[in-house]
Amino acid sequence: MKKGLDYVDWAMSVGIFIIYIILLFTVFKPQLQKDYSEDFLLNIVENNIKENLYDNLEKYPLFIELTGTPEGNYLIKIPDLPPNSKWQVENTTVINPNFEFLKTQVIEGISINFDSSLTSPGKNTFYILHSNKIKFHTDIPSNPNLLNDPDTQFDYQIGVGELIYGLSYNKTESLEPDYEKLKEQWNFPSQRDFSIKVYNFSSIYPMIDYTHVNPPKEKNIYVRQWSTWLLNNNSIQTPVWINIQVW
Repeated sequence: MKKGLDYVDWAMSVGIFIIYIILLFTVFKPQLQKDYSEDFLLNIVENNIKENLYDNLEKYPLFIELTGTPEGNYLIKIPDLPPNSKWQVENTTVINPNFEFLKTQVIEGISINFDSSLTSPGKNTFYILHSNKIKFHTDIPSNPNLLNDPDTQFDYQIGVGELIYGLSYNKTESLEPDYEKLKEQWNFPSQRDFSIKVYNFSSIYPMIDYTHVNPPKEKNIYVRQWSTWLLNNNSIQTPVWINIQVW
């Protein structure tokens, strides 16, 4: 009989212990959740923006002056590119001073062809754009009037390249729409939240707003912002503020 009572006592002790553990996790669960610092959360969002939403773009001025050829529309062939360039057609294009894309084709990484009109006298200015992160979608040049002899038809000069770095408008606009999925991709704690807003310097309203959850009134909201360039694929730069909030 004594042995049976000992077994009952042991079973009751185990049961009480299990109930205690369950109560501990249900009643005190909020206190047991990991307490993330504001800098830790803000750093996650900022680092992911700069790693996933920023682009860099090389921009080279190209000057062309007609010598033995009348002005008109041409398929222009530039026989060499900046040293050590291994450019492909999808990563390289040409724009005019109005930032309009021209029909462009890179041949074997050593020459670039594009369609455009040229005036005379004087220099015609264009810009060669290249980026390892951006794929340009331009048509193949097709003008039958070929301009390909720098010795007799035209003079040209490729200027010093400029590296442009900033927030990609296209990438930011196409940011993952599934908020929970993005949090997982960015390794952001599932039980915490964030928002991203991009402001033009001249407006109080965001031009880009990635907010899927509104913060509760009783929550502390932590904010960080910095200025940068908003970069379009045609190299147009707009000064903006990036505002991020976490809670």
